Amino acid sequence: MKNVLTGLTLLLVSLILTAVAGEGILRVLNGDSGKLIDKKWFDEFVTYNAQGHRDHLHEITKDRDKFRILVLGDSMTMGSGIEKMENTYPKKLEAYLNKGLDQPRFEIINSARPGWNTDTQLLDLYLNGFNFQPDMVFLAYYHNDIPTPDFLECGTTEVEQVFNNSGLDPLLKNSRLYKLIKLRSIRLEEKIKGSSYFTGCINKTYNSLGWEMEKVYLDMITRALKIRNIKFMIGVLPLMHQLEKNYPVQIVHDKMKQYCKERAVDCIDFYDETFAGKDESGIVFSDQDRHINARGAEMVAQALFKKLAPLREYERLPLFHRVFTLNEILSKNPMALSMDQSMDEMVDEAKPFVYSKNFPLDENNLLSLKAWKAGDNYQIEKVAVSTDLKVKRSVMALTLDNKGGFLKGTYETYDPQTQEIDYKDHLEFKENLFHHTQTTASQGKQRTFNFTYKYNGFEDDAGVHLYIDKGYPFESPKTLLTALVSIPKSEKDPELEKAIYNRFLFFYRYNWVTFIESLFDNVLQLKPAPLVVRAIARAYSETGNMKKYKKLLERFPKYFASPAIVENVQ
Repeated sequence: MKNVLTGLTLLLVSLILTAVAGEGILRVLNGDSGKLIDKKWFDEFVTYNAQGHRDHLHEITKDRDKFRILVLGDSMTMGSGIEKMENTYPKKLEAYLNKGLDQPRFEIINSARPGWNTDTQLLDLYLNGFNFQPDMVFLAYYHNDIPTPDFLECGTTEVEQVFNNSGLDPLLKNSRLYKLIKLRSIRLEEKIKGSSYFTGCINKTYNSLGWEMEKVYLDMITRALKIRNIKFMIGVLPLMHQLEKNYPVQIVHDKMKQYCKERAVDCIDFYDETFAGKDESGIVFSDQDRHINARGAEMVAQALFKKLAPLREYERLPLFHRVFTLNEILSKNPMALSMDQSMDEMVDEAKPFVYSKNFPLDENNLLSLKAWKAGDNYQIEKVAVSTDLKVKRSVMALTLDNKGGFLKGTYETYDPQTQEIDYKDHLEFKENLFHHTQTTASQGKQRTFNFTYKYNGFEDDAGVHLYIDKGYPFESPKTLLTALVSIPKSEKDPELEKAIYNRFLFFYRYNWVTFIESLFDNVLQLKPAPLVVRAIARAYSETGNMKKYKKLLERFPKYFASPAIVENVQ
């Protein structure tokens, strides 16, 4: 027995010594290839200003001569792995835009933070970002910004779960030998399963409810910027893996391109523009950590500068950019260039700036522009007419403050036969609310719709609250999903059922029907509490989807034996 114990002890000591030797050898051979961005790295290289940004401190009140761009993003944009703040791509872009100018005309605020996703970027924009009065918002999108439903069964591998559940991971996370064993185990598992669990997970997520959830958060950003008349661009950063060939997550880029096309949002795909075909080994922090390094950030900054360089052609851009689309500005629209040169010469309506040529909108229509000062404000009028100048098509009238901020705007279209107004859209910003009126005319009858939008947020002891309309708080898809799957099947509270139904109606109200019905399909597969099923059935019934309503009654007949749905739901 003594000999057996002695043998086991010697074996254990031998294994420990072998592991230590292996660790030492791997550290010498691998050098920096296995280094990670950890707390020690952050403590040494990252400093946040008083506004919570890895950036210089910026005044809340915007200089009227500065075109201010607010950047939303995560660790890729904040600069995880980049030691100097000046080498992050937002700061590089700012330097390029201002290079050679007599006075800096561009200011970039980098609000990105590690671990943030689109929902947290949305929260920060509504709570803090709008306070900076940006002229433009740039959203840097990365593949993991999408919500991943808990039931997707797409996460760590079985191998990682063994390590994590054993309690050894905290002790071994800095070991090169441990990382090698885990990496080889994952690769073996991938060969057995026939695909990469990581990239496979990404592709699976973008074909799931997660993408429908993501579009809601993106829409909350897009709609708020549109109604505030703030320029918007999305940039899609690639996964730094297999850039040379067989790039594995093209679905992310395809989905975002489709989103931008459908929502008329300007978009730049950095994979297409600069990273496709590149060897990623020289542009990432390490083999173990795929954040871009300073060289990778330089590539992003160069591609983005190439896209935005035309902004430098304008000296008074902050004062009038809301008159034109971002595409018109970047394409150096002659009308925009001419207006830029005339901003300082504008006086009252008696001596307005008038674009001397009718600008062709298309082969059938021309566009004219007139602008003048009215007190401290700017008045702008754009009129579209037929090429023969006989038929008025539309009129857009804008009122901007002396810094170019939006005050009110009206857009009218005209009946080509009678030349009477057949549609009028009026938006006015006052007392931190957007008052929106739409009027349509048909066959001598008018219909008017009034809306009051907030598109802002606040935080109190109860949490964070975002609003679209006055009195209608935003329902977060992630919060709703968590609530639905966590309700016990024994719960019978009719008031809770009523509240859930009303939460569903929020998404119908704002035309997120695809999301809410995808949510229903996924939640029903999990066999939720009966009151959740009844609330879904009520939503189907009230919105006219009787086919799905009847199928639900057939699928869960016992849940409707004694309906608990409260009538007259508010």
